[in-house]
Amino acid sequence: MDLINPKRGKLILINTYIVMLLIVISSLPLYAQAGAGVERRVTLKYAKISAAALLNDLARQSGFDISFNSSEFEKLEVNHIEYKDVPLNSVLKDLERNTRLVFLVSSNHISASIDHKKVIQRQQTGRIAGKVVDDRGESLPGASVRILPLNKTMQSSVDGSYQFNVAEGTYSIEVSYISFQTKRVTDVVVKAGQLSKLDVVLKAAANALQQVTVTGSFKKESVAGLYAQQKNAASMTDGISSEQIARTPDNNVGAVLKRVSGVNTIDNKYVVVRGMAERYNQAMVDGIAVPSTDLNRRNFSFDVVPAELVSSVVVNKTATPDVSAQFSGGQVTVNTLAIPESNFMSVTAGTGGNTRSTGKDFLQVGGRGKYDYLAFDDGDRKQPKDIKYWVFPVRGIGNDNPEAYEPTALEQSKRFNPNGFRLYNETARPNQNYRFALGRLYDLNEHTKIGFVTGLTYRNAQETNDYRTTRGYGHVNVIDTDTAGVGKVSKFSSSLGGTINAGVQGEKYKISVRNLYTRMFTDDAYGVYKRQDDDLGSKQYSIIVDPVFTNILQNKLEGEHKLTEDGLLLDWNVARTSVGQDHKDLRRFTYGLTSVVDGQEIYQTPLLANSNNLGTGFDFDYRVWTHVKQTDYNWGLNLSRPFSFLKDKSLVKIGYAGWHKSREQNTLLVNLYSAYTGQFFDLYSPYEVVLAPENQGWAQNKGYYFANAENSGDQYKGSSKYHAAYLMLDQRFFQKLRIVYGVRAEHFDSRNDQLSELEKRRRFGEQFPGQPYTGTGLTETSERNWKYLPSANLTYSLTEKMNFRAAYSITMIRPDLRETATMAFVDPLLRGEISGSNLISTRIRNYDLRYEWYPKSGEIVSISGFYKDFDDPVELMKTNNLNKYYFTNQKSAYNLGVEMEFRKSLDFLGDQEWLNNLSLFGNATIMKSKVTIVGENVIQGEPGTAPTIEAFDLEIKRPLFGQSPYIVNAGISYNAKTFGVNASFNRSGYRTYTVEDEPNNIEYENGRNLVDLQLSKKLFKQKAELRLNISNLLDDASAFYINADGYDISEDRKQAIAKPGKSDKYDRSEGDIVTHRIKYGRTASLSFTYNF
Repeated sequence: MDLINPKRGKLILINTYIVMLLIVISSLPLYAQAGAGVERRVTLKYAKISAAALLNDLARQSGFDISFNSSEFEKLEVNHIEYKDVPLNSVLKDLERNTRLVFLVSSNHISASIDHKKVIQRQQTGRIAGKVVDDRGESLPGASVRILPLNKTMQSSVDGSYQFNVAEGTYSIEVSYISFQTKRVTDVVVKAGQLSKLDVVLKAAANALQQVTVTGSFKKESVAGLYAQQKNAASMTDGISSEQIARTPDNNVGAVLKRVSGVNTIDNKYVVVRGMAERYNQAMVDGIAVPSTDLNRRNFSFDVVPAELVSSVVVNKTATPDVSAQFSGGQVTVNTLAIPESNFMSVTAGTGGNTRSTGKDFLQVGGRGKYDYLAFDDGDRKQPKDIKYWVFPVRGIGNDNPEAYEPTALEQSKRFNPNGFRLYNETARPNQNYRFALGRLYDLNEHTKIGFVTGLTYRNAQETNDYRTTRGYGHVNVIDTDTAGVGKVSKFSSSLGGTINAGVQGEKYKISVRNLYTRMFTDDAYGVYKRQDDDLGSKQYSIIVDPVFTNILQNKLEGEHKLTEDGLLLDWNVARTSVGQDHKDLRRFTYGLTSVVDGQEIYQTPLLANSNNLGTGFDFDYRVWTHVKQTDYNWGLNLSRPFSFLKDKSLVKIGYAGWHKSREQNTLLVNLYSAYTGQFFDLYSPYEVVLAPENQGWAQNKGYYFANAENSGDQYKGSSKYHAAYLMLDQRFFQKLRIVYGVRAEHFDSRNDQLSELEKRRRFGEQFPGQPYTGTGLTETSERNWKYLPSANLTYSLTEKMNFRAAYSITMIRPDLRETATMAFVDPLLRGEISGSNLISTRIRNYDLRYEWYPKSGEIVSISGFYKDFDDPVELMKTNNLNKYYFTNQKSAYNLGVEMEFRKSLDFLGDQEWLNNLSLFGNATIMKSKVTIVGENVIQGEPGTAPTIEAFDLEIKRPLFGQSPYIVNAGISYNAKTFGVNASFNRSGYRTYTVEDEPNNIEYENGRNLVDLQLSKKLFKQKAELRLNISNLLDDASAFYINADGYDISEDRKQAIAKPGKSDKYDRSEGDIVTHRIKYGRTASLSFTYNF
């Protein structure tokens, strides 16, 4: 039986429809009225707020009466509320979706309640950030950036940057700027907790009154942003961005630099650009030139900067007026982060070893200090206080008792710690390194944010290298003997580094402070058996130990400001850099062969000097303490403004930069002496016994410390001042041609007082009153001048992806205060001493041509030609037949070279993903050079007359000091989502190491083949990475040699002519002599990084 009759059911259904229709019709006026109200727009932004306060603000802005239970809503907290000019109905729907709030809207009334059963998943947010630039790569401050679905809008900051915090999802972004085409970027995917990097390139509008909107995808536009900065640099520039660094397994800047075209690094630390090393490159961190970390050379150790804190590395190969002009090879600038684009934290721990070092014998002299692993001294190496130094007025007459010259000589001699001579045979431990990096970003309001980044690094390495050397023993070929100069160097190093940068950025300003601190300790111990031949009496074992403590502190405050809406920009900076370096108890001491027991040679006969020995302090065994202090102040101000010229965008820029540097050095040198001038037949005890306080004295078989006034005391005190002003124009013509040109005017004023020479003259006046001083040492070195340095960089855009560039500039390499200090200081590797001289600046005229093709972002194919003309280049010269070296100006030189580089993905071979991740890279520089040196001829006069010295210029075709005739890099890289492999090959030509005016005595470093391999694996959902680095796989030896019979000198002594069939390349068959040969071993390291 049917419960409902069909006819009756049909009637019920019709009646139901009629009732529903009447209800809808009767309510239409109500929804129409409510709909009009809920379209009202509201703006809310709260990090945290009670539901009651939120609804009260909504009621105030919308005009609606909102009813709710006040006591209940006060207890409910709502987080991360942000709406800007959004319709009320959209806000209510979003709140219902993401909170427990429920709304019922009718007329001008809203009823709110809480759904306590609803489970709310925490809203996951990500970040969209990037820069807005024009098609020249210049930032566009004040550009409007809008997220269309949310109607969120902000203006790009003074540096063109912008960023949004948004919920996870897919968005479209619209960017507009006055007189530029509007760009809309679609499919911008934001994932929770991740950064979506989007740099947007805007093109100038053909008609400023015409509104044009260009649409592109996120993937295409993000590639175009990086491509624009790479392709449209004002000068010939190569570099690597933070995004590219993040895709490599490198953990410090020294390793990163090897990936920049045309750049090589030595030991992942020191930079070679276009085959030119040290002096002709400039190292900068955050735009400030950093001082050398090497006492005798211009070197900065880039491995102290963690890769996570780097925003970009830029290598300028040509100069523009707005940058320092103190380079010719390249200006390497490391830019660190101040305000991160997103929060990050990472921890790294690593270890490693060397095939010739780890687990093997390690020479340590004097005992390991308690804090050596932390790069601090525990006091055992400290210099004794209040040491008085003196001289022997006349040498070689047996005035042996030093108390005749200094009454306290014996008493103060006993203050020196004899334990510094004790030899310890330890075992080299595995290398270790640790890094911590942290970055935080905080939004203060819609337009203002603050942030900071900090990083800590620690490294310890222990390495031993076997070597053979005949430096200092005459031209003996180490290849021809198994016993001459056999030695081993044990290198202990620890370093601590810290960086903390912070900044605040608003819509029209950005202010940041950057701080870098590095502390390093190196303890190199050289032990060598020298003069090895059949004469047992001449055999010796010589030890040099060089503990060096170095600390660098750099502080910089900088600001950027948008002054007017038409683009007038101001940026400024002030910085201070201080360097302290202490050689604490640098020692050289030598033992003669004592006996041979069961075929084992015993060396325990101290070879003490005495007052009959002629020479200077470094000619005899010694202990040295030296302290170097340098302080640099830098400042700068730049003003730029865009303008239109022939309907094209142009830029004018003016600025001023200056610095003041001061440097001083104090040294204490004590020689290991005996007052007895006879033979030491009975002196067979080690130095720590002979020079123990209780054993010191003036008798036979007694020793003491001679505090040598010739090399002690204040050595020099100098300062240099620099002021530069410039005018630069950056102009486009006919859309295709861009010229960046202008002039930089520099005033340089340097003065270095040679305090050691002044003291020598004072002592001479006391000892020989009324007599004229016969010394030739300088009391002052100085240079003061104005230089005008024009430059021009021309870029012609052949196509969207091809450029032709031409550049001309004059640059100046200024001598530093160490190079103009005439005092001598020892170099353990050269087994000699290095002095400065009264140098003048090197002037270089640079000419460059370059064709470049950018197939896509991160790829390049280019060929360059360059010519560099040097006036007064500086080289490290060796004094003929002596182990004494000095920096000097040569007359002139030139370099003529070709540079080729490429970096190309293999995705053109197919659509497979692995091909897209595989790329080849390489670069090569070939260079031809000629140097004109300044030599001297000694012309013998008539009998009874003194000889005269005639200066002459000698032309020789060879690389400048520190340069190579060619350099080749090549590699292959595979970087997938979770796995990466990088293999690289490097080969350099022979490098000029030291020079003499006799070309047959010039020392070269032979090139060697270097192959490195890196493997990386992402773990734990890509939050962690495991990296394996293997370097020097081939373990080729590094050899130094001289061409003993390579040149003839023309009759007029103006040309060095290579003998037929001979060249500067190493060739044993031509009689080339190897003076030093060293093997480094293969090094492997394993590190683990976790990103929180």
